[in-house]
Amino acid sequence: MISQLNVLASSIFSVSWSAKMIFISLIGGLGSIEGPIVGTAIFFAIQQSLAQLGAWYLVLLGLLAVVVAMFLPRGVWGFVSSRLHLQVFPVGYWLHLPVARSR
Repeated sequence: MISQLNVLASSIFSVSWSAKMIFISLIGGLGSIEGPIVGTAIFFAIQQSLAQLGAWYLVLLGLLAVVVAMFLPRGVWGFVSSRLHLQVFPVGYWLHLPVARSR
């Protein structure tokens, strides 16, 4: 059974696949579990609605990535979570250390 397992590395790790993962992370936001999930939902919604545009679809994806990088540096989820104080998967913790007073 193991001997029948074939992996085509050139098709799995192509430049297109890597670009999609970077786009999803950039749009959704880094530093949380929710960001890439939101980015995936946005990516597939855009892909389904604009796929018939051909090459213009990729141009619009690029423009969206630039706009989000400029105006929402923490991604869509970072913007939403900071505005609504929302956290679906609270896995991150902040360490607050006491500040030493200078004499």
